[in-house]
Amino acid sequence: MKFLKLIIVFLLICGYSYADVIQLKSGELIKGVISEESVDYIVVDSGIDVKITYYLDEIDNIIYDDGRVFGKEDDLEVEDLNVSSSESALIKDIKKEENKSIEKFNTDKTDEYMDRQVNIQKKKIRRKIDKKIAELKKVHPESSKFLIHFDRLAKKINSDKVDKIVRMFTNTAPIVYFMIYAMFCFPLMLLAKKMRCSMLLAWVPFINILVMLRMAEKSFLWFFLFFIPIVNLFALFSVWRSICDILQKPSWFGIFAIIPGLNLFMIWYLAICPTK
Repeated sequence: MKFLKLIIVFLLICGYSYADVIQLKSGELIKGVISEESVDYIVVDSGIDVKITYYLDEIDNIIYDDGRVFGKEDDLEVEDLNVSSSESALIKDIKKEENKSIEKFNTDKTDEYMDRQVNIQKKKIRRKIDKKIAELKKVHPESSKFLIHFDRLAKKINSDKVDKIVRMFTNTAPIVYFMIYAMFCFPLMLLAKKMRCSMLLAWVPFINILVMLRMAEKSFLWFFLFFIPIVNLFALFSVWRSICDILQKPSWFGIFAIIPGLNLFMIWYLAICPTK
């Protein structure tokens, strides 16, 4: 009996030592006998009549029982694979064309697909809003009147027109934005020169606020007031009123600083017109 056990152990050791070793990309080691090989996968017999298929894209390397090694950049030797070089080249060309067509399909459908998804989400949100308004109307009919009126006004707004306006601003060339920015910065630079302040800093975003504070003889702590909603309007008015006083111009010109369009006219006027 002991002799039989020794024979079994000896056979297991021999079988284990001559087994193929497959190392997966996850780091796991698989030991068995490769019973089938293909260009895409291998079939491993674990020795207990269980065959497991592993694809080459999940295999790091293979160490055969005869010492051969299949690595990441090696071509797997396949037996009885009757595929000529011309046929394999044809298969590669077909796969390349398929990949190109898939990429083209994904890029071409993006805009149309996104617009369709946005419209679907709009309808879903619209249904939820209508449902909530109906529920609120049943519970609080009086208090819901204002909400219903506001909702009717919102429905009158043409979403297509809003989308066109948004796209118009997003598709505007950067040169247009720079020209608008220059229309403010250039007269501010002339004004800084007139008031003996740094001219070049008038072109630097946010730093030009410090230039305005320097011209108005205000503390640099006022800089933080320009980032507080509503407060920034009063700060802007106060700064330009002080600049007008220093230039001996009517102080009420400072109100133009918070009015779009007129603020540009005011800066050009102060920059070009001579002081008294």
